[in-house]
Amino acid sequence: MSLPKNNFITKQFKQIQHLKKINIMKQWFITFLMALVAITAKSQVSPGDIAFIGFNEDSPADGFAIITLNSIPGNASINFTDEGINSATTWNGNGEDHWQFTAPSGGIACGTIISFTENITNVLTITGVSGATMSHLSGTGLFNLSGGDQMLAYTVSVPGVPASPSSATFIAGITLDDGNGSPTCLDPITGWSADGGCIGSSVNRSLVPSGLTNGVNCISLYPSIGTERDNSKFIVTLTGTSTALRAAINNRSNWTGDDVSNYDISPSGYATPSVTCVPLPIVLTGFHIEKDINQYVHISWTTASEVNNDYFEIENSTDGQEWQFVSKISGKGNTTTSQYYTYVDQKPFSGTSLYRLKQVDFDGQMSFTPIKSISFDKLQNNIPFQITPNPVTHQLSILGEYTEDSQIQIFNAHGRKMDGLIFHKERANLSVDVSNLPAGLYLLHINGESLRFIKN
Repeated sequence: MSLPKNNFITKQFKQIQHLKKINIMKQWFITFLMALVAITAKSQVSPGDIAFIGFNEDSPADGFAIITLNSIPGNASINFTDEGINSATTWNGNGEDHWQFTAPSGGIACGTIISFTENITNVLTITGVSGATMSHLSGTGLFNLSGGDQMLAYTVSVPGVPASPSSATFIAGITLDDGNGSPTCLDPITGWSADGGCIGSSVNRSLVPSGLTNGVNCISLYPSIGTERDNSKFIVTLTGTSTALRAAINNRSNWTGDDVSNYDISPSGYATPSVTCVPLPIVLTGFHIEKDINQYVHISWTTASEVNNDYFEIENSTDGQEWQFVSKISGKGNTTTSQYYTYVDQKPFSGTSLYRLKQVDFDGQMSFTPIKSISFDKLQNNIPFQITPNPVTHQLSILGEYTEDSQIQIFNAHGRKMDGLIFHKERANLSVDVSNLPAGLYLLHINGESLRFIKN
């Protein structure tokens, strides 16, 4: 039997259906907002926002300690692992554990010390903040720090799961490995392991985390063969700006080590911190170098935001220890919009050339980016140029094989070309009168070779 048509009932039915659609859209929107909040919270934890200040590997308990150098948003998550990095895309694959630390809903204040201790097998006890949790994500279920181990902290786009090194954002790292064992393996620039071939499935070794720089926002405590210690603790003041403390904590001269006994790395084991929280000056979203057909180096970098950013200095080096000024690029001061910077270095070193950016605030505070490397072929005759005497007062001699069209230029320490110099050919050598140059450091550039000399 068919029901009679009733405009009132039909109207009511349509209104109910409409309300159902609205409720579904509301539920979807709330879910979307919750996901957005989670992603936003994650993105607000950046490299250098925390730093490791203690590490114990001996009995009675394994553990580590951190200090927050920025406020951590409520419910933000940070993953911790003692598994090392074997390549840019893979972990060591030895079954070591990954854990997720979740901040309390009220967040964590800047300058908070938090310790993690395995008093019970597979259970990490948190001290220093209430309401936070630590949950096991992956691994064999046996958290085990051993001699020369590491601890890495990273964030992921989807909390609750581990990530490959290529998709993780590393925010801090510490290694106690001195490269000993078989084979000996230590990178002289980073202080971490030299390469994946040296690591294999070793539980004690790791490459430097991608996006971090040793001595800036991660630390290698024992970068010399035979110096390794099982337990280590940061021992100088925890009072000052977050910028100053970040530099001090990632300086190994401010640490002590012991091979037998654990240190007290609980919050009460340190003097009460007094941290003036300073926003990170820049959020670097990209830093790239590449060479062109002219053997020039194209340097580019992008920032997502800048705070109090006065300028950048481009620096290069052949050994990662001594750095030379290349150029100065003005920053944007304060901005929340993306910025893009480029520079072309027409006088790179031959062989391996290392580059980094030094960022300087208006108040003189500075920070450094990760180091990038690029390689150029040596001269085909493989006979390097030499300059003598060095230091020089009057006449500089240039020894080596060159042709009539060889390009020879001299630059000062600020990258400014020195014009008006006259080169003389003397038998197989060249010489140049530098007596009129002001005293200081100079760079002689010839056929792809870069040689430094000092003018007295």
